[in-house]
Amino acid sequence: MSTNQVFRPKSHYKLSPYLTQCNDSMLILKTDDITYTIHPYQLSLYVAFDKDVRRLDVTIMEDIPFGYAEFALVYNKHKGDNPCAFCVWDDNSSSFTRDTIPFPSSIF
Repeated sequence: MSTNQVFRPKSHYKLSPYLTQCNDSMLILKTDDITYTIHPYQLSLYVAFDKDVRRLDVTIMEDIPFGYAEFALVYNKHKGDNPCAFCVWDDNSSSFTRDTIPFPSSIF
């Protein structure tokens, strides 16, 4: 762990309060402006893609899972007190941002 990162207990890593699970197991990310409904498997694809981006296994937008870019932007904006965030595409640098803390698999 780098000296710049702050240790946080496992209980601190929680999903956004805007992300809820319905009775039919679908996940809803609902904000004042937008509502995304996704399957839990789709969220697992987003997390796997995020890990690939961080490992530098993905460097271009063509490999991105459907809906990832929009979901990541909305989730990151409404993530609450969670220090974790998804990598997002930066048009200015033509690359993904990798300056956020990844999601530990234990929160899923």
